[in-house]
This record gives sequence, structure tokens and C-alpha cells, in this order.
Amino acid sequence: MSGQASSLNNIGCVYREIGQYTKALEHYKKALKIFQKLGDRANEATALHNFGGIYDQTGKYQEALKYYHQALSIRREIGTQKSEGITLNNIGAVYTFLEDLPKALQYYKDALSLHREIGDLASQSTTLNNIGHISFRYRDYTTALECYQEALVIASKMGDRNTEATLLSNLGLLNAGLKDFEKALNYYELALALRREINALPGQAETLYLIGDLYCDLGNYSKAQNYLQEALAISQKIGDRLSESDTLSILGLMYRHLKEDDKALKCYQESLVICKQLGNHISELQNIEYIGEIFIELKQHSKALKYYQQALAVAREQGYQNNEDKIIEIINQINNRLST
Repeated sequence: MSGQASSLNNIGCVYREIGQYTKALEHYKKALKIFQKLGDRANEATALHNFGGIYDQTGKYQEALKYYHQALSIRREIGTQKSEGITLNNIGAVYTFLEDLPKALQYYKDALSLHREIGDLASQSTTLNNIGHISFRYRDYTTALECYQEALVIASKMGDRNTEATLLSNLGLLNAGLKDFEKALNYYELALALRREINALPGQAETLYLIGDLYCDLGNYSKAQNYLQEALAISQKIGDRLSESDTLSILGLMYRHLKEDDKALKCYQESLVICKQLGNHISELQNIEYIGEIFIELKQHSKALKYYQQALAVAREQGYQNNEDKIIEIINQINNRLST
């Protein structure tokens, strides 16, 4: 039975990797029941942690926290410090998405302390990267740079080319935030070259997306389109539906800048279909709002109202209170225009 449970868990991980979250959850649930029946606490914690990961990726952050904390409790109980550190790191990531940056930073620091204590270099690199991200958000660019560079040294020392590429990419993001676009592009190109070298297709798609996004911000839409279309092609080739959805959405933004509303709507609608299939509610909500914005700009207020009502339903169902308040305000504005 133990082998069966491990296989179910591994299959769940494969489904998660390709964005089929419902199927991933089904396999995790089956694995969890067997692990609990066997009294296998370590693997029970792994399954619970994986549950948290699914809910994390699909924007159900309170559910993610619930399962991560269950996993954390077991991992502390049985003394699996390496795994405990990983769960602490993931809880920090959830609080980052929830915009509770002080809590996120505390969990990351707890994780880093544990990683250092047991000499887990790979996890140190990951968590330093995350602390760098929080520091960047606080506009503490010096600390962010120090964290990224320390993490990069560790990744290079370990020969972890994939993490090295991630950190180069993040240094690109840091410099983009500092408006040093030339340096940002240089880091992105280094990351892209490394990812091409190791044939890391998901990473290539991500970096191409970032370069395209930067060119979009710079108003160089022809270059932006080239990079984004290549990112989209890779995402579709490898079946990375989440990346495909994100790239379609930024292509929609690009076409809006070019005043090509039909193409923008097509991209947003294709992205929206994928978001619904994946259960990615945050991106679903964003795409619905983007479509609504275009119809407002086109003065097609009845169509805009239809989409904002869909957005309101999603926001209420998922408990996104801040989004709900904003959407209600927009709906009221549209109704006022329709009544005049």
C-alpha cells in the first residue's frame, strides 16, 4: 500500500506540473488516505504540503495556509527539519501573495535560520531569493541585491544552473524596478542564454515573457511581440497552461496599447478559458475585468456590465473583498451611464 500511495502522490505532482490541478488533487487525496491509514506521518505531511501547493497556485490562499500549517505541525512533531524549512518558506510565499509582507518576511527568516542550521544550501538559495523579493517590495534595494547575490553565489557553487538562471532573472527584475533597463535586459539575456543551454523550456518561456513585458513597458511593441509570441509557443508546446494563460494576458495588454481591441479581446478571452479550466480564480478575475475595461473604452456599456457582473460573482465566491468593493463601484458607474 505504501508503494501505491507514493505512486499516487507522484502522479499528482505530474498533473500539478502541467496545470491539471483538479486531477492532481484527486491523486493527492487518495495518497493522503493511504498514508494516514498506514500511520506514515512523514508522507502524510508531504501530501498535506502538496495540497497546500495546489491551493497556493490557484489563488485559494486561506486553504493553502490551512494545509501548509497541518504539514508544518507534523514536520515539527517528527523532527524533519529540511521539510519543515520548505513548508515555512511556502507559508511565507502565501503571505506575500496576501500582501502581508511582515508575516511573509518572518516566515522566510525562520526558514532561512533552519536552512543554515542544517546546512541545506539549496533551500538557503531559494529562501534568500524570497527575502530578496520582499526587500525589493519594501524598496530596500540594497538588501534585495545582497540576498540575490548571496543566493547566486550558492547556486553557482552547487552547479545549480536552473536556480542560477532564476536569480539572474530576478536581478533583471530588480534593475527594471530601478529603471536601469539596459542592465535589466542584460540580466534577462544571461538568464535566457543559460536556460537555452540547459534546455529548460519552462524557464525559457518565463524569461521570454519578462523580456517581452519589458519591451512592452518601453513601448517597443514589435520586439515585445516577438518575445511574447515565442514564449507563448513554448508554453503551448510543453503544455504549461498557466504560462500560456499569463502570456496571452500580457499579449492582450500589448494589443490594447496598439489600439487593436479585437486582438486584445481574443487574447483575454483565450486566457480566461484557460483560467477557468485551471481553477485559477485570481487570473480569471483579472481577465474578466480587462475585457470589461475594453468594452467601457468602446462605450459598449451593456457588454461591459455583463463582464463586471461575472467578475463580481467570482470575487464574492472566492472572498476577494478588496476586488469586490472596486467592482461594485464600477458597476454603479456603468449603470449610471446606461440610465442617462
